[in-house]
Amino acid sequence: MDPFSFYYPILKRYVYLPALTGLWDDPKRKFHNIDHLKDVLAYIEKHKDKISTYDRYVAIILAAFFHDAWYDPKDKFNEDKSIDLLKRSFQYFVKTKETTQYFEIEKPKETKSFLEPTLTKLKKIFKLKKKDKDNLVYNDPAILNEAIKLIEVTKYRKVPIEKLSKLFWMADNEILTKDFNALKNYETKIKQEYSSIPESIYKVERIKFLKTNIGLFDKKIDENLLKLIKYCEDIYKK
Repeated sequence: MDPFSFYYPILKRYVYLPALTGLWDDPKRKFHNIDHLKDVLAYIEKHKDKISTYDRYVAIILAAFFHDAWYDPKDKFNEDKSIDLLKRSFQYFVKTKETTQYFEIEKPKETKSFLEPTLTKLKKIFKLKKKDKDNLVYNDPAILNEAIKLIEVTKYRKVPIEKLSKLFWMADNEILTKDFNALKNYETKIKQEYSSIPESIYKVERIKFLKTNIGLFDKKIDENLLKLIKYCEDIYKK
């Protein structure tokens, strides 16, 4: 059974779903892959009672599916490019008596971009007929803006105060709260994603990142993270 089938009605209603094709299941991804997406969604569903409205639920689901849609270990702007993909994919539609036709109103101005392969797969740009203009319906841009805000918070090593932002940040970072064995497995996968980076550089940057998480959670989690830092110091070359 498709683990994401429950979410397809939301995704098809708000975004051009094929834009995600081939991203999450890229074989080069060892941690930031479909399993991570499943974990993020599971965390959201577990804490669903903390989400105040359906629109906010839609926003956090969109954020989940797009937050690591673009992921390149060497790229410092993964979140920004994922947000760009979400913006390009957010749909408008025309309602007619016979059907609801989904399309993008304006073709992106950029002709050459990192999304060019994806853009070529997007649906044909339909020109609105005069009679269709009264039937033009926009998905609420507030939902898009909320989803963008949620993706933005994942850039920072700081637990957000706002409830929905905190929920999404915790969903994305839940792995850091696991026991030491789970952390070691996580570390192995991250190292595989960064296999093209010289180990000496990876070691310095990885330890720097792990240290930014000390104090974000609780004492027991800090102890496990410190063990992971020591583990990285011991196994990687200088």
